[in-house]
Amino acid sequence: QSYAPIDGTLPLRKEQHPMSDLLIIAPTLWREALQPFVRYKNDTAMPATLLTIEEIEQR
Repeated sequence: QSYAPIDGTLPLRKEQHPMSDLLIIAPTLWREALQPFVRYKNDTAMPATLLTIEEIEQR
């Protein structure tokens, strides 16, 4: 399964985060606000990973 790339240059594949069923990509500014959602999804049997756009740009 492939995830839509941010700018067409960085394909994000589930294989890069094999334990995640949900990959959340958001600006760093939203990280703190999204943490309760990520924790909830992890606690309810849907593993989630939160990446920030800035983290992706650094790759």
